[in-house]
Amino acid sequence: MANTNTKTKPIQKILQVRTYVLFSLLAALLLVIANSAIWFNNYIFDGNNFTQLTTQALEKESSRNAIASEITDRLLQNRPTLKGVVDEPVTKLTSGLLGSNVAGNALNKTVSQFQVIITSKNPQDVSFDLTSIKQPLSQVLATAGTITGRDVSQAETRVENVPDTITIVHADNLPNIYRLGVVLLWVAPLATLAAGIILVYLIYRARYSRRTSATVLATEGGIIALAGLFALALGPIFKPTILANVPNENMRVVVENIYQTFIAKFNAQSEILFVIAALLLIAAVIVFWAKPIASRITAKRA
Repeated sequence: MANTNTKTKPIQKILQVRTYVLFSLLAALLLVIANSAIWFNNYIFDGNNFTQLTTQALEKESSRNAIASEITDRLLQNRPTLKGVVDEPVTKLTSGLLGSNVAGNALNKTVSQFQVIITSKNPQDVSFDLTSIKQPLSQVLATAGTITGRDVSQAETRVENVPDTITIVHADNLPNIYRLGVVLLWVAPLATLAAGIILVYLIYRARYSRRTSATVLATEGGIIALAGLFALALGPIFKPTILANVPNENMRVVVENIYQTFIAKFNAQSEILFVIAALLLIAAVIVFWAKPIASRITAKRA
């Protein structure tokens, strides 16, 4: 009988460890889901945060240059020879125009459309409205002509031929995540609560053994730290898929800047997972060593 009990104990310990690991993995997954849901609610569905971040991305020099390059391509698409001469100065001047107050209204409209394409049941194409800057664009052409010494007054480059809008993203090229967003509104508190219950329950079950308690805390901390690394990897994982749906090279730059701006916020928020992991690991060390150290101090005093 003694031999049987001796063999059974290691098996029970292995099963216990597996239980701790499996439940810790479940809790970590729930924390990643909760973190994603909170980020989605705070930065995608919140109009103020969305506007701020998207405006920030569109005001980047690379975004303005990409949009300016697309505008130049449209303006001079029927004049390849002229485009070869004035392409660079027109693009630079247009980029500067997009960064001025003149293009502010057009920028605001584009930002609003970006939120609609993500949060609406029936998303529309995202376009950059050029109607408010048509006249300045004609002046840009004239200035480029002066710089290069070329005549740009031909019919193909008159202000009437400037397009009213330039499509940045087609609705069909991006997934509609409206339903996902609605679900995540409810998921955030439920996932957070469930993860907390699991973590606390595991610690509670191990409360009678110092070693077991330390093992549980260390297991939870290590797995949640891995979950934090997984959360940081989500941005690079989904980035190629998002950009692959934007065939236009210029507009791909704009979408990438917007994507990176939002993912930066997600990564910053995901640091909370590492904080939780660090606290659990510190607690594991304290639980494991506090009693022996206290006993030694007491013995020395005695």
